[in-house]
Amino acid sequence: MITRLLQAGIMGAWATFFTWLFAVEQPTLARLLHPRLWWLVLAGAVVLLIFLGVALRRIKMPTAQPLRWSWPAYLILLVPLCFVGQMQSARFDSQTFRDRSPSAIETMATVQEQEIQQATPETPDIATPVEESFIQIAQDPQRHVGRRVELLCQALPDTRLPDDQFICYRFRINCCAADAQPVFIFVNRQGSPPPAKDAWMRVKGRLSPHTVNGLTFALIQAESLQSEAEPSFPFIF
Repeated sequence: MITRLLQAGIMGAWATFFTWLFAVEQPTLARLLHPRLWWLVLAGAVVLLIFLGVALRRIKMPTAQPLRWSWPAYLILLVPLCFVGQMQSARFDSQTFRDRSPSAIETMATVQEQEIQQATPETPDIATPVEESFIQIAQDPQRHVGRRVELLCQALPDTRLPDDQFICYRFRINCCAADAQPVFIFVNRQGSPPPAKDAWMRVKGRLSPHTVNGLTFALIQAESLQSEAEPSFPFIF
């Protein structure tokens, strides 16, 4: 009976956690999972509640294995719940950026040694949507040359960059935080105060290409830099 109670307790704990995450703690869920997959959390809670009901109905039935042999496996199932507090405060930051984007670090190390080629042909001033454009601008800067853009991102100053430049970065996900990859754009702050590391900034300015070692990166000539609160969903996709 004790084994059945332990099984039911574990399923109840996980069902409660999933329900709480979906119904109450959506800001935390937004840092873990793509919005189109949130239904999986709710579905998981429903499945666990069904199994909880089954376990309670079978509570007086004997188990095939004594508790003394199975309790370590049950305790292991509860270990992830011990990290709920850390999950709420955890953030992707510049250290995550460095760990997941070694190519950007190599670029930063050589940027001061290369001649920066910039071009800003006259084009109509077209406002670019903040969230939808970040990936396209970072991956195809030539297409957006000369356009005025407005982007929300985190700041990464680095001593290996010129004094007036910093990296503006976001993390792109396909499924969840586990597959998040950094996407970045260089920003020339043009006399504005340097931003704090990992601070969320709204950057407005005109885009020009930034060429290093034959590779072209996006560079924004910032006309304004404004501090922003962390968005409710920090990822792009």
